[in-house]
Amino acid sequence: MEDFNIQNILFYPETLSIDFLEPVIQKKEVTQIPFQKIDIQSINKKNNNVFIIDKSFFLHPENTSLFSILKQESLLVLADENNHFNIPENLIYQYIHPAYPKSAFIKTVSNVFNTLDQIKKLKQTEKELIIAEDKIDELQAVGLAMSTQKDRNMLLNIIVRLCIDTTGADAGTLYLLDDNPEDQNEKILRFMVNQNFSLNIQSVPFTMPLDKKSLAGYVAITHKILNIKDSYSIPESEEFLHSKSFDEKYNYITKSILTFPMLNRKDEAIGVIQLINKRKHIDVVLKDKNDFEEFVVPFNEIDERTVSALGSQAAVALENTMLYDSIQKLFEGFIKASTKAIESRDPTTSGHSERVAFYSVELAKAVSETTSGKYKDTYFSPEQIKELEYSGLLHDFGKVGVREDVLIKAKKLYPDELQAISYRFAFARQNILIQAQNEKLATAKIENREEFEKKSLEIDQKTNESLQKLDHYLEEIKRINEPTVLKSEDFGILEEIEKISCSNECEETDKLLTPEELKKLKIPKGSLSDEERKEIESHVLHTYGFLKNIPWTSEMKNIPEIAYSHHEKINGKGYPRGISDKDILVQGKIMAIADIYDALTASDRPYKKALPVEKAIHILEMEVKDNHIDKELLDIFVQNKIYEKTRIKIEE
Repeated sequence: MEDFNIQNILFYPETLSIDFLEPVIQKKEVTQIPFQKIDIQSINKKNNNVFIIDKSFFLHPENTSLFSILKQESLLVLADENNHFNIPENLIYQYIHPAYPKSAFIKTVSNVFNTLDQIKKLKQTEKELIIAEDKIDELQAVGLAMSTQKDRNMLLNIIVRLCIDTTGADAGTLYLLDDNPEDQNEKILRFMVNQNFSLNIQSVPFTMPLDKKSLAGYVAITHKILNIKDSYSIPESEEFLHSKSFDEKYNYITKSILTFPMLNRKDEAIGVIQLINKRKHIDVVLKDKNDFEEFVVPFNEIDERTVSALGSQAAVALENTMLYDSIQKLFEGFIKASTKAIESRDPTTSGHSERVAFYSVELAKAVSETTSGKYKDTYFSPEQIKELEYSGLLHDFGKVGVREDVLIKAKKLYPDELQAISYRFAFARQNILIQAQNEKLATAKIENREEFEKKSLEIDQKTNESLQKLDHYLEEIKRINEPTVLKSEDFGILEEIEKISCSNECEETDKLLTPEELKKLKIPKGSLSDEERKEIESHVLHTYGFLKNIPWTSEMKNIPEIAYSHHEKINGKGYPRGISDKDILVQGKIMAIADIYDALTASDRPYKKALPVEKAIHILEMEVKDNHIDKELLDIFVQNKIYEKTRIKIEE
């Protein structure tokens, strides 16, 4: 297993001053490497390497060999998107516009290191999952009852029950070796299970030292089987003793005892099983002293050989279960890391994946309980429910493959674009004032005072009108920039602004709006252009591409397909495949409803208000009318008030 002490390295042109990045340099412990020519051989690919490049990068053609060794977005390009260098788009994390605020620059550098770190951790976790699954495949087959049990506590009870039934014992206890919480260099015995055919009791968990003073401790240390005919006749010369406190407390008589170790494949003791009072007849209940005298017999050699084999099988089954638990925890960690990676790219949707997973699971459970309609015979097993939950948590993972500025775009223009427009308007405003001042200077030559004052007044009126008009247009641009439905008159306003010149001294254009800005402001609905919307929609393809490369177990094999289907529509007009009703998994249809509902009601989106439940349900009903989502599934969602269950869960 690799450790995650990976260095953060920032390569930047030596002509570039990055003093303002000191906060993130300190916080992320970033090593700075200025360059003219990049020494490709010296780059450690295991590190998080981020490169700031500008046009000076291409003064040395050999620098472009860097592109051949990069495998993920790690380039910050100092240029706007219209100034394309010959750089593979899949390597560019973000373009940095000249007008980009320094605070945003700092945040971008922090985010790119966060993203690279998450990607490395996810790749490492995927490797660990593969290794762990390989280990499971290597485990020896054990008895069906043990090998199919994945719950450790249930398995331990099954092990004791099998040992009791096989030997005819009246009772059995099981201890596991565990680390001493007070001293990690020492082991203790942890009492786990007690079963007694003759007594109906609930034992209190406890621990005891791992030493030779107890029967269980002696067996765990020596790996020997102890077969004691009568616990009350143990010679004083023996290292071990048997405590009589249990007998005294419950009026029980412990006579014959068979204690044996659970040895794993490395011949290490991982636990101890203790069987008590072998009975002549397995259905005998030991009630009084006469019963113990008449029906309790010593364990024999066949019992010893039997429990020896059972102990080995039990150890293998237990290790199998413990490994399964370990893989479950590892996979849960992988899921959490994936969700965290998504949220680091798109903080505005924080919590969305968890809510979609919860809605989906609750709706699937409700479907399983439905007794009428087309889903009356549909049942989701616990494994399928878990599969759906994981699908919900991972359904948006592909967003890590979408440019961050597009992913979090809240308005039609990017902040730096609106700021650039404001600068142009301010410049145009200044030009109007300068022009007015020049005109007033020219009127100073007029000798007639009345004519002079009249001319000055005309200049002031014209200047004020021009400034008011300019301010009005800027406010209109800010209004139109909101992600609302564009009105027909708004197109006319934009056409008026399009004709206005700023000044020939303005950089890049003498118009107040560039063609690209004008195109974005004319987006009829929402904040995304067609190209940006397609890029956002590509997250489904990225998700599928990532998930299909994971070697899922048979119980989880549908995760890629479920996540792949959550934007498909019943009528075949969804994306990315445009498949219709019969080709969409029921789980995918369930998740589609969960995803839409949460998008409508989420309160963590800065660019829109959360809708009340009633309004969200109404919109979902319109989706049904448009043949986008499944009517019966929505009916189940509403009838079972899944949203209320989720609200309670979130509040908890």
